[in-house]
Amino acid sequence: MRKRAIKANAEASADTISNGKSKLIYVRKNIPLEDIISYRAKGLSCDEVARLTGCSKQNVQQRLQEVDLEGLDKFKEHKDAVLEHTQRKLVNSLSASKLKDMSGLQLITGAAILQDKIQVIRGQASDIVEHRTINASLDEITERMRQAGMLPNESS
Repeated sequence: MRKRAIKANAEASADTISNGKSKLIYVRKNIPLEDIISYRAKGLSCDEVARLTGCSKQNVQQRLQEVDLEGLDKFKEHKDAVLEHTQRKLVNSLSASKLKDMSGLQLITGAAILQDKIQVIRGQASDIVEHRTINASLDEITERMRQAGMLPNESS
């Protein structure tokens, strides 16, 4: 006969209690995903991660399946295209009925935020930035700043 596992709350650690006949094990469920990923990145097996975090091997495997690390790497590689696609879906979803139900500002703001993110990912300015070239040595700039009273004189 198979024994049922007892669900533990998020704060429970791997503890054992006795009901008189056998020991029941509380297993941690909500281990931070960052911990699991970190341990796996260090080369630990799912069994080892489970022992270190106080949860079951099955829990570790399920959490890793949820995050889909390979898919995440592919997403990172093509994030700008994914965000552009999402932006296009937002813009194309604008309709008279949605504008009545939702603030148009909400939809436009979402599209604008995505545009900013796309430009940042591509290394493009997300704001108008004025660039100037400085053609002077550090000593020349320091002397000019002293003459303008922005720095104390060397003798001070």
